[in-house]
Amino acid sequence: MEVLISRFDGGEKTLKEFCREEGISKSTFEYWRRKLRAKPSVSSGFQQILPASNLSRQGREQIRLSLSKGMILELPVDYPAKELLKLLRGLSC
Repeated sequence: MEVLISRFDGGEKTLKEFCREEGISKSTFEYWRRKLRAKPSVSSGFQQILPASNLSRQGREQIRLSLSKGMILELPVDYPAKELLKLLRGLSC
């Protein structure tokens, strides 16, 4: 549904025309657009993102994330981006 919403927002058709061509009702489209826009972003709840000023015990540089409720997450700078995204999505639940 996010793809449809993006296509509509980037297009020039009216909502009625767009929904008719896509085979969905206007009310269904509007419901999902409201629901998805209200979805919190991955970064909600985060206070700051700072590189750690010191090195870890293994001598590797770290990324330090200061999360809500005083939680701190430290990861190596070469932590895989896809895994970091999964982790952040899990923390935002």
